[in-house]
Amino acid sequence: MMLRRTWVAVLAFALVGHAFAAGRTRHVEPTPIDAAAFEQLVGALKSESFAGGKLDYLRAIHGLYLFNGAQATEVLGTFDFWNDRLDGLRLILPANSATVGAILRYFEAAPDLYKSEARRILRL
Repeated sequence: MMLRRTWVAVLAFALVGHAFAAGRTRHVEPTPIDAAAFEQLVGALKSESFAGGKLDYLRAIHGLYLFNGAQATEVLGTFDFWNDRLDGLRLILPANSATVGAILRYFEAAPDLYKSEARRILRL
């Protein structure tokens, strides 16, 4: 448990540090996540076995980055269950309406309850 928390802190520091190095802080509008930061994030999410750990990573960078459709669905795809994907969706900032459309298409495979909750989260 302590080791996992340490890795969450290390990745969060790296990703947040990446944002600060780019001249951004949490007080500035989020910008699209770049390829290097996204690759690092996905690697960490895939190495994490449990949803709680994956959500910790997303919480650590929430508000810093915007995700395009492919990135958003790749992040959501790292979760095993629809309810966990909804929790992840709450922490992802869609870059534009195309991203919202990609997320909705991703949730088409989900049971109706999850589809409607995804729409609510996306404010549709």
